[in-house]
Amino acid sequence: MKTKITLVLAVLCIALTSFTTMNQDRITVDGQYDGNDAYGYNFIVLNEDDEETTLTLHEVEEDVLEEYNLDAEVLVGSHFQITYTVVTETVLDDNGDEQDEEKRTIVALKPIN
Repeated sequence: MKTKITLVLAVLCIALTSFTTMNQDRITVDGQYDGNDAYGYNFIVLNEDDEETTLTLHEVEEDVLEEYNLDAEVLVGSHFQITYTVVTETVLDDNGDEQDEEKRTIVALKPIN
């Protein structure tokens, strides 16, 4: 009986972890700070076609916030080299379908003159 419970728990753990996968990439871009909103911290960057687009970063590491107060209006318009990570998590939605969710986190900012 104890073996059956252990086996069921092992299968359950494997099944749950197979539904959630995470990948993390580190990316560096140059951009102009455009302030923040309910979705995150916004930067104007150039896309692959050299067109301006808004890049929203959802979180900021604490040490970056200690150095740069991104809630201050004085930084809007400042140019930075932005290094951020992207964590992609595959989760199941309410219908049981897999869906990818991305979370972008600023890990470093370097002012550009």
